[in-house]
Amino acid sequence: MRRALTLGILLLSAPACLANIIVSYGAAGAQTTTVSGASTYNFDSLTAGLNTNVVWSGVGTFDSVWAQAADQFGGAGGTGKYAVTGSEASSANLLSTTLTLSTPQAYIGFWLSAADAQNNLSLYQGTTLLATVNLSVVVNALGTCSTSNHYCGNPNNTTQDTGEPFVYVNFFGTSGTTITKAVFTNANNSTGFEFDNVSVDPTQVAVTGTVVSSIIVTPEPANLALAASGLGLLALLLRRRRPII
Repeated sequence: MRRALTLGILLLSAPACLANIIVSYGAAGAQTTTVSGASTYNFDSLTAGLNTNVVWSGVGTFDSVWAQAADQFGGAGGTGKYAVTGSEASSANLLSTTLTLSTPQAYIGFWLSAADAQNNLSLYQGTTLLATVNLSVVVNALGTCSTSNHYCGNPNNTTQDTGEPFVYVNFFGTSGTTITKAVFTNANNSTGFEFDNVSVDPTQVAVTGTVVSSIIVTPEPANLALAASGLGLLALLLRRRRPII
């Protein structure tokens, strides 16, 4: 009986392996990921305006994308097109774009341009919402826009949109956390959520950039199964113990 109780206490008191999503941002002026080997999608090949069921070959599908020609608010490299929800897509009333991934990814990053507090990213593992990140966490970390803040203003033309930050943001899954869906949402049509050069990687890669947040997510199914099997073993030992005479 004592051995069974001891085992039960150990199983119940052992710390769970908490899975996190770590949020970081890249260097000023960076418009691409630093993750070697990551797959990257830009929106240059799309027709200007609303596009539906946009296939990212071998990676996943965007349900709806408003492709905007490069301007003061976005377009990595100052050319091509970028994706936006909110103001620029208001004629289609497009407030969110969903990327559904064909296989689980442990990393996602993108160039966030003309960033503001209306920009939100929701990350899912299957049907489970892992986290909704208001990107003000990054905007605030970058500090108030001024002539000395090198994140502010379009890096492709530093005289454009000097009052908003432009930055590459990263989301790293840890302890086996993977992402199967990402939803880019702007809160309203008064501002836009502009993004480009979306990158993903299925492997758990080393965290790069300046970390601004570490979000604890739902315990993984494997950890829950381990806990359940431990409790099952405890119950078995208790059933098999000899009666005390």
